[in-house]
Amino acid sequence: MNVKNQSRNNSIDVFKTVLLFFLLTAHSLPNSFPEIGPKTGVMFCLHLNSFSRIVVPIFFILTGYFLRNRLQDGKYIVKYLKRLAILYFVWQLIYLKFILKAYNANIITFESLLLDLFWGIGHLWYLNATILAVFFIFLIRNFETKTKLQIAFFLLFICYSLQIIMKYQMVFNVDKLREILWYLGTERNFLFYGLPYILLGTLYDNWKVQINKINFLLIPLLILIVLESYFYIQLGKRTFNIFLTALPISLILVNKVLEGQFKTSLKINPTLPIGIYLCHFYAVYYVFRKFPNVPIEFEVFKFLLICLLTIVIWFVLDKINKKFPYFF
Repeated sequence: MNVKNQSRNNSIDVFKTVLLFFLLTAHSLPNSFPEIGPKTGVMFCLHLNSFSRIVVPIFFILTGYFLRNRLQDGKYIVKYLKRLAILYFVWQLIYLKFILKAYNANIITFESLLLDLFWGIGHLWYLNATILAVFFIFLIRNFETKTKLQIAFFLLFICYSLQIIMKYQMVFNVDKLREILWYLGTERNFLFYGLPYILLGTLYDNWKVQINKINFLLIPLLILIVLESYFYIQLGKRTFNIFLTALPISLILVNKVLEGQFKTSLKINPTLPIGIYLCHFYAVYYVFRKFPNVPIEFEVFKFLLICLLTIVIWFVLDKINKKFPYFF
């Protein structure tokens, strides 16, 4: 997410907002529909394990892009991290009751409670990962470009490999490995996930020409990510978070939007993208509590209700944010 004092590009804000509605499908629609047989995989593939998996990588890359010319400015980086830390603290407080309810109901352990308080409650891991990743990127800001690219791709390789190892239990001490990653916030953390994508964003000027040459592969890659998701489903592994095809798709889409290929005259509030991301878990919680079990045909209605409630919550908080600027 971008914090204040960044130059605005309305097309990017619109692009990010559209992407977030794909993310909402992953957090709102059920993981499967056992009643409808083969359609289960298609529904899950399209809404949960494919297009929604490119959203966070793109957001991380854009974060790095906006920081790429400010990495030598220590005062700016400190200000940026301070702003993110305030957001993180405020939203941790906002969502605190959820984690306390889970603990009091013996759904999670005290150790899990502490880890969530550190790494981020639910989706707030993103803010924590951004803070830590930007800090480490600042430390290596003077490394050679080639070295930075090697670090980024190596960390992404480790990230995907760890996921494969755990899903398919490819080592004898897989439980021990899972425990170690649990303490790091799972394999999708600041080190293996946030840092490499943000680092790639800071190096945008070094790879944009090469990516621009393969932009024509976007549609085939979008088809391929659906097939990749379907492949995991057929193997009975439905909870993959890191996709191989997410990397090239993310790089191509970022290149297209930054080079003006997704221009729009639509004007939106610049706090809307981050507002949707931060507010939507509240909407998911209340809608699912109100409608815990609904027929399949009402799942789309439920999703639309979550989208509407998310926007309403954002709208109210945005008004408050004008006088108390700590929400977005």
